[in-house]
Amino acid sequence: MDAELEELFADAKAAAVKAARAQHAYETAKVAVLLAGFFLTTLLFAEWLRYPETAVLTMIFGG
Repeated sequence: MDAELEELFADAKAAAVKAARAQHAYETAKVAVLLAGFFLTTLLFAEWLRYPETAVLTMIFGG
């Protein structure tokens, strides 16, 4: 009986560790996507400031 409980506990602990790692990977990916979006937005805005007549933002929104 004790061996079965220990095995169940070990399985539960392994599942918890796996879930925590998956959550961490998800949070890391979310931050990476947000940083990439910020970087792209910054580049588009900088392009618009430098070349307003041919910038991608002008082509998208008109002007």
